[in-house]
Amino acid sequence: MEQVTLTRKELYDLVWTEPISKLALRFGVSDVTVANTCRRHRIPRPSRGYWQKKRFGKKVRRTPLRPLRPTDSESLDTITLGPSRSVRLEAVATGPVADQIRFEADHKNKIVVPERLGRSHPLVRQTRERERAFRRDDGWAAVRRMPPGLNVSVERSTFDRALRILNALIKALEKRGYTVSVTKGDRRAKDTTRVTIQGVDVAFRLFERKKRVEREPTEWEKNSTWHTGPYYDFKPCGRLTFEIEDWHARGARKTWTDGKKQRLEECLNQIIIGLVRTAVAKKEWQVQREEERRRRQEEEQKRRELQRLREEERRRGQQLEADAAAWLRARQIRAFIRAISRAPSGYLPDPWESHDQWVTWAQAYADRIDPVEGSRA
Repeated sequence: MEQVTLTRKELYDLVWTEPISKLALRFGVSDVTVANTCRRHRIPRPSRGYWQKKRFGKKVRRTPLRPLRPTDSESLDTITLGPSRSVRLEAVATGPVADQIRFEADHKNKIVVPERLGRSHPLVRQTRERERAFRRDDGWAAVRRMPPGLNVSVERSTFDRALRILNALIKALEKRGYTVSVTKGDRRAKDTTRVTIQGVDVAFRLFERKKRVEREPTEWEKNSTWHTGPYYDFKPCGRLTFEIEDWHARGARKTWTDGKKQRLEECLNQIIIGLVRTAVAKKEWQVQREEERRRRQEEEQKRRELQRLREEERRRGQQLEADAAAWLRARQIRAFIRAISRAPSGYLPDPWESHDQWVTWAQAYADRIDPVEGSRA
């Protein structure tokens, strides 16, 4: 299902003709999306009881559509409704992603998170030992000496649940032929958790969201002049979030969070689809980058070859001009020798004892600088 572009007037007529729930099904979105779109574009909606009155034939009245104010943006008159990019990607998925979607859709392959951890994966046991060491030593000194653990950032109250989720997810990934590994971070960075899918590593993490709670200012904050409040603390709210840290699958879903109706335990199959989609996109990106690198190398090689040919042409031109100048000088010297020989008084520079010696030397010198005579020799 593709996205549809409407005007404010067209959506206004639709909203007052059909209930929002039916419009949402038509456009492939939620009723909340339709309601938020109407509010954003200042389109009035039917009040409570409107459809019941209309159903029983009672007289109903539409709230008129007011024109936009001069200060409003012209973009408010154009509305685009339709499924999000992630939903469209789900519909047109091909290759390994489509195979993974079909596999995860089978009820037999549904991932179930047990109530108790039971037999845990080695990486999960390793992470739990690191947490216990942190509690015993009250710091990271002992933890840094231990092997790396999973990238999980939650409070103690939700730590066991996070381990159960990761344990079920890692076992399901390995059952599907994928490999999960952990890389130790430096002194400042946390350990990185990766899953290898089709030879590509995809990083992910599990963390607990925090809520902002207003608090009373401290004595120092009361006396501060640069900030007057309000003051907040960020406290964990118990909602776990799974996040794919790679950015390569643009437009695809990368986070799954506990909601009012759905828990993270019910999203593990969709998480695996998201990991596969990210791995496929990352692999395509790597292939494209390698192709671009190869193309740049070929262009650089062509540029260097062209530069070499230009340099060779310049050198040959300089050599040709030098040879032509030398040939011209040789001709001038020979003409000068003939002119001196015809002169009645003759010509004899200081170092020479006789005119014949000088003529012999001058002719030999002209032959030496003449490139034509040199090539004949």
